[in-house]
Amino acid sequence: MLFLLSISVNKSLAKTTIWCGCVGFDKDYLGDASDIYFHPNNWSNGFPGTGDLAIIPDAETDPIITEIFGPHDIDYDLLIGSGATLNLNDYVVIHSGYSVTIESGGFLYFNISGIMDVNGSLINNGVLTIGDGKYFIAGSTKLIIDNGTYTNNNFTFVHEDILINPNGHLVNNATFQVDADPWGDDSYTSDDRVTNKGLFINGQDGEIQITEGGVFYNEGYLLNSGTVLNDKDFWNKNSGVIDNEGLVTNKYAFKNTGTLNNTETFSNDAGTFENHLNTVNNTGEFILENQGIYISTSSAAIFENTTSGIFTVEQSAWFLNNLGIFNNGGLFDNKGNFENASNFSNTGTL
Repeated sequence: MLFLLSISVNKSLAKTTIWCGCVGFDKDYLGDASDIYFHPNNWSNGFPGTGDLAIIPDAETDPIITEIFGPHDIDYDLLIGSGATLNLNDYVVIHSGYSVTIESGGFLYFNISGIMDVNGSLINNGVLTIGDGKYFIAGSTKLIIDNGTYTNNNFTFVHEDILINPNGHLVNNATFQVDADPWGDDSYTSDDRVTNKGLFINGQDGEIQITEGGVFYNEGYLLNSGTVLNDKDFWNKNSGVIDNEGLVTNKYAFKNTGTLNNTETFSNDAGTFENHLNTVNNTGEFILENQGIYISTSSAAIFENTTSGIFTVEQSAWFLNNLGIFNNGGLFDNKGNFENASNFSNTGTL
């Protein structure tokens, strides 16, 4: 009872404070302190405390959460308004029950040392950019979704690593681009990874783009109702489950050692689909086109083309069943190149 009372009192004492960046010169900071997020005089009502609401409007000076002050707990609600930019250059934790919201026209930018651990809510209606792809720290993960949820409603640009832990959720309703190299020079960076060990939901209006230098590892559950465009590397690992209810287009390398359930359209357009392990269940349409390749590399790799499934091999495309099992109970329409060195069974239509 006393604990509940203390929570109530804290809520009643919560305040709203607005960023102004108005300190100017400060001898304690040896210069201009107008961009220092932690300076209490840069806020209209002091630095935000537990349970407060902090608002960053379109101000003359953008705030920087800097590594000088060490890790920071966000145990208050933070709103980044239209025209505002928050620069993250340190480790911050969004605590359970609190949120960081980027409004339309607002920006959250992860600098070289910027790391965010989400245990509450991160909501993006503006633009979230993780790194610049030019100054990569090997092995660094910039956005960690631990026990919270990240909801993207506009633009997310991933130029360094994201980790979604088993209790983490990522909901994408717009553009989610994994691109290591926005500068056009891959010599500056290594592959940038999205590793999903939790729940990744790509909504009907969502588009996941994996472009040059990007890698997507799925070790959890991915539900796609929108569009996935893979121009680089996608690996559905052993523990991974993908339910595709939208469109997946593979133009480079898609490796499957998990479970893939396709109920709509999977287009292997000039890319290579490697089925190494576990099962692909197709009740929709699976297409090989524009020199696209399907290859099975293990006797434990199974492809079930069910009674409602359509598997199409267009001209110049390749179907290579080297070691796996392919069971056709639907329509297998071959107009291209067919090689079977293993187990191909048919109870459907060829």
